[in-house]
Amino acid sequence: MRGVTVAGAFDFVDLHNVANIRRILKIAVLDTLGLENSMAGSRTLAYLGMTAIKLLEVGEHEQRLASLEAAVLRDKVSSESMFDVEPPNHDSQGSEW
Repeated sequence: MRGVTVAGAFDFVDLHNVANIRRILKIAVLDTLGLENSMAGSRTLAYLGMTAIKLLEVGEHEQRLASLEAAVLRDKVSSESMFDVEPPNHDSQGSEW
């Protein structure tokens, strides 16, 4: 029950996307900063910092991949060859039949 209450207080949904993971990481950092200074707190902050760096890398890769996928799809749509289009039917005098 406590987990549900805490999740509601922090507006936590799940860990299925980078934005939600960033949110929970931010909460963890703020909570750790609020604790008394200690070696354990310092190690926790260092670990959270490394996790944040990895999360930024993953987020950047997601954005770059989405851009590449959009470019490939755009090229597929706009790459119709003139040889794929049926020519109009013309007689010897240039008028359509």
